Amino acid sequence: MQFSKQVKCIKQLPGKEEHERITHIGGDWGIITEAEAIYNIQNDIQQYHVRTGSQDALIVVIEHLGKKYLRTAPDHTKENNLLNLGTCV
Repeated sequence: MQFSKQVKCIKQLPGKEEHERITHIGGDWGIITEAEAIYNIQNDIQQYHVRTGSQDALIVVIEHLGKKYLRTAPDHTKENNLLNLGTCV
């Protein structure tokens, strides 16, 4: 597995439930779909993280109502750090 890539932005669908919102993640390394990120994580190809202050929160795959989605592993905040990122352009 490669080193963890920092996620700095997301693309999301407005007005959806948390598990339906994110469509893409991105960083200095480019932008990929949520499905690609899920595949990479589940197959130990790549890890991703979000920087929160001076700490990193690992991105994990969660399943809700039969749909897999991305969120950050529990850390010092109760919020999903991914949803607080800016929009990828």
